[in-house]
Amino acid sequence: MTRLSRARRITLAFVVSVSVSAGGCGEKAPPVEKQSYQIAFVSGAGDATAARRGLDLAVEELNADSAGPYRFEVSAVDGGSDAASATAACEKLVAEPEVGAIVGLQSGPTLEACNAVASGAGLPYLSIGGAAGEVCAENLYHIAPLPNQLAAGEETARGIAARQPGTLRVSDYFQEVQLPANDTFLAALREGDAAAVATPESVRAHDAVHLLAAALRQAGSADRPAVLAALPGATVDGPRGPVSFPAGGRFATLNLYIGRPGDGAQIRPVSFMPAVAPAPACG
Repeated sequence: MTRLSRARRITLAFVVSVSVSAGGCGEKAPPVEKQSYQIAFVSGAGDATAARRGLDLAVEELNADSAGPYRFEVSAVDGGSDAASATAACEKLVAEPEVGAIVGLQSGPTLEACNAVASGAGLPYLSIGGAAGEVCAENLYHIAPLPNQLAAGEETARGIAARQPGTLRVSDYFQEVQLPANDTFLAALREGDAAAVATPESVRAHDAVHLLAAALRQAGSADRPAVLAALPGATVDGPRGPVSFPAGGRFATLNLYIGRPGDGAQIRPVSFMPAVAPAPACG
C-alpha cells in the first residue's frame, strides 16, 4: 500500500508502565504501546502556517497526557487549488486506513470535491476555513462562523458604532480575547516563538483536534464510523470559548467578539456575544 507522504509528521511516542506486585516485590509490566490516531491536515493554495501551529500545539498537549489511550499524529496534505487536485489528494487519504479524520482549510469547489470523496468513505472532516461556505454532508462539521453568525455580530457592531463612532471588527477570535484558556494557549504558542501571532485559523485548528479527542473518548473507538457518530455530542472550551454542535447538527455554536483596532495589529475588545447559533442555508 502506498503510504501517505508527510511534509512534517509529529510522532510523540508515550508509553504507559503499570506496576504489579509479584512475590512481595514491585515489578513493572512491559510498556504498553499507544494506538496511533492520524489526522490529515488538508489545505489549498496559500499560507497555512498559522493553522498548522494550532494543530501541532493541540497534538503536543494531548500526547503529553500519559494516561490517554492514543498517540496523535498530524500529516500535512496539499489539497491543491482546483477540484481535480483536491479529489486526487483526498482519494489517497481515504485509501489510507490509518487516517482517522481530516481537518481542512479549504473552501468552495476544493472543499466540495475533497469532501465528496471523504463522505463516501465515512471519513470525519472538520472544516476550519472562514470562507468554507455552507456545504452540508453527513461527515462534514464546520467550526468557523457562518454568514448568519457574522451578520448578528455586525448588527451589534453597528449599534455600538452609532453610539461610539469608529471602526469595529467582528470575529470568532481575536488574540486579545480575555479568557483563561486563551492566556494558556498564547503562552504555549509563544514558548518556541515569542513573536508568534494567534489567528482565528490557528485557534480553530486547535479546537478541531480537541473536538476529535472528545469524540474519541465518547466513542471508545478510533473507527471512523464510531468517531463520526460521536462528533455531534463533542464539545470543547478553548481559546475562543465553548464550541459545540446544537441539537446534533454539523455547524458549531460559537462566541463572537467585537473589537476596535488599536496600535499595530492590536484589537481592543469592545463587546462579546455568547453562544451565537448557526443557521445554515442548506439546512
